[in-house]
Amino acid sequence: MAANQVVLAVFPNTRGFGYACVQGKDRLLDAGIANIRPVNNHKVVDRMMAYLDYFRPALVLVRDPAAGPESGQRKRAAELVERMVAMCDAMRLPVFRYTREQVNDVFSACGITSKHGIAEALAARFKVTWDVPRKARAYEKEDYHMGKFDALALVVAHCYLTE
Repeated sequence: MAANQVVLAVFPNTRGFGYACVQGKDRLLDAGIANIRPVNNHKVVDRMMAYLDYFRPALVLVRDPAAGPESGQRKRAAELVERMVAMCDAMRLPVFRYTREQVNDVFSACGITSKHGIAEALAARFKVTWDVPRKARAYEKEDYHMGKFDALALVVAHCYLTE
């Protein structure tokens, strides 16, 4: 990845999607949660288009929900990713897809095996102090801000897997 190349990472979730925009390998431009209620793919794609227009990335990274247990949420996410990829193809933007397993493999190679550990490592790498989720208990829902870190993890996985 070129030093000044802008990358937009998108991680669909139950709220809409987490996103991270990074320049080069380590300069975080923006990250957040696109919270869309009620969630539907049309609204999510519209928001994604707005982010593409704003950030003007050189490439897009998305979570590939193809792997994992069959569920209504996974089906919606798979359809959403296909629509996002089609939109990026129409704009001639390269798209890279990474499964959760690929991202986890990258971090486990560094000895990090939990989502909380990944979030802490990403906060240190990108020098962020905002909203680092605390370690969740087994019965708790995932922290609202985890989507940002999921998207940042896609960026790190892409850097690692394409070098």
